Amino acid sequence: MSATQMQRGASAKGPNHRSTVALELLLNETVNFLLKAGLTRSHVLKLLRENSKRVKERDTAKSQRQVLAVRGWYQDIREVAANVVADWHRESQYADEEGEPMPLSEAAMKELISARCGAKACLKTLASLCANGIIQRNEKGLFVLATSMRAALFSARELVLVRTAVVVPEILAAALKNSRVTSPDLREVNRTVRVRHLPKKYVPLWRQLIRERTQAFLEGLDNWLEDHNEPASFEPTVAVGLHVCACAARSAKPNGLEGAQILRRSRRLARLAHMT
Repeated sequence: MSATQMQRGASAKGPNHRSTVALELLLNETVNFLLKAGLTRSHVLKLLRENSKRVKERDTAKSQRQVLAVRGWYQDIREVAANVVADWHRESQYADEEGEPMPLSEAAMKELISARCGAKACLKTLASLCANGIIQRNEKGLFVLATSMRAALFSARELVLVRTAVVVPEILAAALKNSRVTSPDLREVNRTVRVRHLPKKYVPLWRQLIRERTQAFLEGLDNWLEDHNEPASFEPTVAVGLHVCACAARSAKPNGLEGAQILRRSRRLARLAHMT
C-alpha cells in the first residue's frame, strides 16, 4: 500500500479521541471569538443551525461562495497595494538610490498604478489606496506611503476581522495538511516561542522587538517571493505565504473559578500534546 493510500485510509477512519477533544475545543473557542467580536448570541445560534443543516445535507456551496467573496474583496485591495508598493520601492523612477519610495506627483502616481492595474482601473485603485490609508498626500500635495512598514499595510482596524476571515482558514488548511502528512519535509512550518510569566512591564518592549524583527524578516521573504513569482508561468503554480501573529494572553496566575477552569484546560491540552 502506498503512503498516499495509507494517509487516505487513516483519514477515512476519522479522528481518534485526542483529536476529537482538540477539535471540540477549537469549535468552542471559535464560538467564544464570535461572541467577543460582537455577534449576538441569537446570530451565533442562527449560524450554527445553518451550518448544522449544511452538514446534514453535505452542502458546502454557500459557505464556499461566502469565503470566495470575502477573500476576493480582501485580496483585491491587498494584492494591488502590495504590487504598487513593490514597484514604488523597486523602480528607479519612483525610488531613490537607497530604494526608499520618493514622493510622487498625481501624474506619476497614476503612471505607477496604471503599470500594474491598467489605465481603466487607475482612478478606482487610487481612490481605494487613499481610502484604506495606504497612501496619502503630504504638505506639498505629493503622494507618499502612509506607512513605511510594507509588511503591515493592512493592520487598519476596519480590515482586521476581514483579514482574520481570510487568514484563519489558510492556517486551518495548513494544520489539516500537517495532520495527514508523515514526512517532516512535506509539512508546512508551524513554530511557537512562548513563556508563561513575562512581567507586564516588558510587554511594550516585546511588541516593539516583534515589530522590528518581523518587518525585516518578512520584507526579506517578500523580496524573494516577488523575484520568483511567475503569474504567466506555463508550469503548475501554487499560492504560498507566511502569517505572523504575536499574542499576549491574560495573567498566568488567575484566581477563583475562572483560574481553575483555565488550569484544567491547560493541563488537558498539555496531556494531549504529550501523548501525541
